[in-house]
Amino acid sequence: LHPRVRRQRQMCIRDSIGLAGYTSERVILELCDGYLTINGSNLELRGFTGGRVSVGGVISGIIYGRENE
Repeated sequence: LHPRVRRQRQMCIRDSIGLAGYTSERVILELCDGYLTINGSNLELRGFTGGRVSVGGVISGIIYGRENE
């Protein structure tokens, strides 16, 4: 897991293995050892290539866990 947040408008994540859920208010990414949930508003997937994901929008919170909530 290598997250990088840029001014609460874009977040880049490496080593994602899949997309478990996606709405304009929540993006749930499957990682090899758990799930990463990104909460916010106007969220959109800006890129998803080779395990690298870019999420744009207003990011209000990030939650990591072993189970998909």
